[in-house]
Amino acid sequence: MSAKISHGVSSKGISKIVAKKYSKAAEKKISKVMREGYAGKLHTGSKKGPKVTSPKQMKAIALSEARRAGDKVPKVKNKKSK
Repeated sequence: MSAKISHGVSSKGISKIVAKKYSKAAEKKISKVMREGYAGKLHTGSKKGPKVTSPKQMKAIALSEARRAGDKVPKVKNKKSK
């Protein structure tokens, strides 16, 4: 029994329509950095900086490292100031 989505497209066929957001290399880098963060080995800036404890900050660091390495990662959305 396959789940149907509005225009008669099955949930299995949707992956062919929607492009992936992250490359395999970026996914590996994100998981590596998240493991480092939860193990307490991830620091802000250099090794002398304070340890990162927030998962949001861990993911931000991982995405910036993936972008620097040239992996496929979505662009940063700029926040509009009020």
